[in-house]
Amino acid sequence: MKPSGQFNTTNYMVPSNGQTHAIVFQGQFSSVPAVIDWRQYAIDNQKFQPQGAYIDNSAGTVPLTITILPIGYNVICPAGQVVQTQFPAPNGQTATITGDPANTATVIFVDFPVLPSSTQASILNTVQTNIASVTPGVRIGTDPNPLAAGNTLPYRTQEYVSAPEFHALSIAPAATTVNVVPTVANQNLRKLQIAISGDAAKAAAGIVTVTATLNGVLIFSKALYLNAAAATNVLNYDVCNLEFNDLAPPAAAGNLTIALSAALTTGTVSANAYFTPQ
Repeated sequence: MKPSGQFNTTNYMVPSNGQTHAIVFQGQFSSVPAVIDWRQYAIDNQKFQPQGAYIDNSAGTVPLTITILPIGYNVICPAGQVVQTQFPAPNGQTATITGDPANTATVIFVDFPVLPSSTQASILNTVQTNIASVTPGVRIGTDPNPLAAGNTLPYRTQEYVSAPEFHALSIAPAATTVNVVPTVANQNLRKLQIAISGDAAKAAAGIVTVTATLNGVLIFSKALYLNAAAATNVLNYDVCNLEFNDLAPPAAAGNLTIALSAALTTGTVSANAYFTPQ
């Protein structure tokens, strides 16, 4: 890209006489530009060439705009605000000001460096905001009572606790799978417990693999050795006890499937699943 022009400036330079200056314009500006020709200004025979301004448009209902010519650079102070700003200071500089014709504004031009306002923030143009899938019970906005009694303590925080959707599943002897589709779609699996009763056995002693699949994605697998005959006086034992704190696998619109690689001849596989919206 080629530059559209170049010009000499005096920014960050104190006037040669060692004295800085300020010129105040105060009044009711309008949509008709007020023209300032700095080439006609001199203070103590020293040409005045501004490079910054302090603007008070706190009473204005429309933005106040300073256009630095001949480069066409705009300095804008929003309605109801006070700002300080710097701008390019071309040689042979002129300027125009437009603003609110019904309210008084003040513009102080200076010929020394100005630090831009750090407390003002503006979002230009139209902001498109979309908040989707808001969970009931989640409060968005300003808490009218953010402080403790007496307003002497720091802000309180309260953890949001979701009401879980619970499902109990079981696989009886001779069966190998069980599945469930959450009532509410697009939830996350937060906790999964799988246990086998103590009397579990299979037709021939060997390995049985227990798996859990969510929305077609394998999320758990464990191999167990079972005897061909049911044991006696053996308590149920846990196969899986997972809490998905930070993982939270999504169920989407699919189902949760618990499966065995081989059917049991005796005993039961039971599972507890907890889903939440987040």
